[in-house]
Amino acid sequence: MPVGSQPERPSAVLASVSVLGIAITALLLASLGWPFPSNSAAKWCAVGLVLLAFVGRRRRDAAILVAVLTVLAGSYIAGDALLRLGEGAPRAGWIYVAGGLVFAAPAVVWLARGMRTPRPLDPVVVIAVQLGVALFAHWFYDLISGVGLNPNAYSAESWGTPFAAELPNLALGLAGVGFLVYRGPASSLGRLGMVRPTSWQISAALIASVVAVGVSAVANRLTYVLMPHAYDAINAITDKTSGQSPFEVLLVYAVLAGIGEETVFRGALQPRVGIVITALLFTMIHVQYGVTPILGAVFVSGLVFGWLRQRMNTTTAIIAHGMTDGLPLMFAAFGVLALVALMIVICLLAVHAENGRWPRSVWALASATALIVVGSVASFYAISSVAWKIGALAGCAVMAIAILLEVRALRSGLFAVAGVGGWLVVASIVAWSPTTGGFALFAVFLIAATAGVGVWYKLASSNDAGATEVAG
Repeated sequence: MPVGSQPERPSAVLASVSVLGIAITALLLASLGWPFPSNSAAKWCAVGLVLLAFVGRRRRDAAILVAVLTVLAGSYIAGDALLRLGEGAPRAGWIYVAGGLVFAAPAVVWLARGMRTPRPLDPVVVIAVQLGVALFAHWFYDLISGVGLNPNAYSAESWGTPFAAELPNLALGLAGVGFLVYRGPASSLGRLGMVRPTSWQISAALIASVVAVGVSAVANRLTYVLMPHAYDAINAITDKTSGQSPFEVLLVYAVLAGIGEETVFRGALQPRVGIVITALLFTMIHVQYGVTPILGAVFVSGLVFGWLRQRMNTTTAIIAHGMTDGLPLMFAAFGVLALVALMIVICLLAVHAENGRWPRSVWALASATALIVVGSVASFYAISSVAWKIGALAGCAVMAIAILLEVRALRSGLFAVAGVGGWLVVASIVAWSPTTGGFALFAVFLIAATAGVGVWYKLASSNDAGATEVAG
């Protein structure tokens, strides 16, 4: 559903009961603090406030209540941080003093404006700005104080950890579109971009996750070389939180992280603020990476997931996110078997995706590239020293077969010889892996690969143009 379209409205009774029940539950969970840590408790409070803000779109008393509550919350945060500074707390506490005041400021402006004008600011927009301020203040404090890279600030993960961390994100995403308060179930899912994905969207998500894992591998290496102390701290945090956790717990965490984080960021937030700002906010929740190339890889992943949401839907982004977190686990647990299975799945999905949604000139090269990247990533993680060779040979085979399929339509033997011959040369060099030859061998490799890609693209684009002309 477009952002500006009129949503289906639930009944007033259902809306009132829903917001009251969810808000009370959220506040009870936050006050009890069990089984959720303080960060999750804050998210549950945010869920209740956001739902109340949606009620405030219709009732001014609810909007005033939200504004008063957030002013009190911001004042409490600033005052508490100021008292701690007076007791000798680290100077980084000034960030929470400033953050609490800035957090309260939009609500103060809303109250001042609301008393003078019949059409005050949208309370949902106000609370969204405030939550953005809170997220930035939390990230900046962890960065300046060093808490983010302090292994002692973390605890081991258990079966309850994934649910404690990600269920509030899912609830906040649903609250962010006014689920059962401002929109009905169908309208809420439409606004969030939750639809049943097609095969070509699943294959796009899988290829995007492979690219994201490859970027993460490069970022890990850069962090190791450029920032070794931060790299050691990140590894210590990882060992403490998930190093001893069962594979099943980590896999559940990967799935729930994809669902919860994509629902709130790409589903609820991105249609309002765009891909880049959403990716920045998404990056800020990963305080355990400090300011390192690894954090930069998280930002790139956020851009990739955002592109999938924009061009396809949130469900595709959820799959990509879950696979990005899950692929390293699969590689570590199943080794070469997971690598082979992933390559087969990529090829099958790419073939099945030939349904006219995207031109053939995209899928063959995307599949071959994904196979090569998968092999390279597997080699990087020491799953198999020849994984890069397996991936490269599989990629060459995919491109050669794609050329033969395209040639069958155009009946051009010369193109078949040139294209397939180019990929056979590339495959021979990869399989041989000579240690001598220098620039001359590299030039032959480059010319053969360029010829293979050029011939294949010429054939694929010609067939695509012919199919379009016939359809027209």
